[in-house]
Amino acid sequence: LDPGLVRGQRVLELGAGTGFVGLCAAALGASAVTLTDMACCLPLMRSNAAASDGVSVECLDWLDPIAARKVDVVLAADCLLPGRQALFEPLAATIAALLCGGGVCYFCFEQRHEDVGSFFLALRGRGVTAEALPAEALHPGFCVPEIRVFRMVAV
Repeated sequence: LDPGLVRGQRVLELGAGTGFVGLCAAALGASAVTLTDMACCLPLMRSNAAASDGVSVECLDWLDPIAARKVDVVLAADCLLPGRQALFEPLAATIAALLCGGGVCYFCFEQRHEDVGSFFLALRGRGVTAEALPAEALHPGFCVPEIRVFRMVAV
């Protein structure tokens, strides 16, 4: 992650799990970071975030519609999981709601064997464009063909 992408920005991490990605954003100078996931993940995220200033933890279930909110950068890593295609549409709706204020989403996932085209169609249907970042834009030490990184914005 280029520090300039998050430095001084309000960052929200979707499906944070342990909160690692968001905590990295905080360490790189984000002005505020919100780690989100299902309620069962919150205790671990709170524990991991306890020593970090400017980091908050919130429950965000993609199945519950959210009101638009202002964030500068949305980060999502490994949110397209095998057998969870039913969550593609709610995830797309959540991303669209978060981007309606003009932010950007950096979305990373491992291209496994399942078809994720319906996720990208759902994004497009909600006015969000997704552009794959070329391999040369990524750190060569962490770049493998099955890991895909997209930059998403609302149009």
